[in-house]
Amino acid sequence: MTYTLWFTGLPASGKSTLALRLSAFLREQGNKVEVLDSDIVRPDFGKLIGFDAHDREIITQFIASTSSILNKHGIISLAVAVVPKARVREKNRRIIRNYIEIFCKCSLEAAERNDPKGLYKMARAGKIKDFTGLDEEYDIPASPEITLDTENETVNESTNKIIQYLKNNRYLC
Repeated sequence: MTYTLWFTGLPASGKSTLALRLSAFLREQGNKVEVLDSDIVRPDFGKLIGFDAHDREIITQFIASTSSILNKHGIISLAVAVVPKARVREKNRRIIRNYIEIFCKCSLEAAERNDPKGLYKMARAGKIKDFTGLDEEYDIPASPEITLDTENETVNESTNKIIQYLKNNRYLC
């Protein structure tokens, strides 16, 4: 069975790290897997897509549609995007048949400390507008399938929680 695991959470909450770790595991198990990370997809659009709320929704829509197509062709999709608005995540659920939302729970302070790209620093300096967690509120998911405490769990612990969920729900043998 194919499915999409959608990693959501504040910027720098561990989404990409976990998706890459999980993709390696799933491939070792013989699965076809694609990681659709908004940080990797966005540059393909060049200057057509910016970082405002409207353009972030366009990237999310693209990733959701692509994930749905990949699933139809027997490929597991690991989608990585902040998606700060609950209504947009609900739209993802309607687009993607087997949608599994993974909330990477992390405090703003911890995300800022762990920020490998320095995005929070740039946002605080006014170089990035409408930055989620600072200028734009992040709607905490009401009922994600999986919640990971990425502030206090190791990457291995969080990855194992995802794998256990997939096994318990018969996505993995």
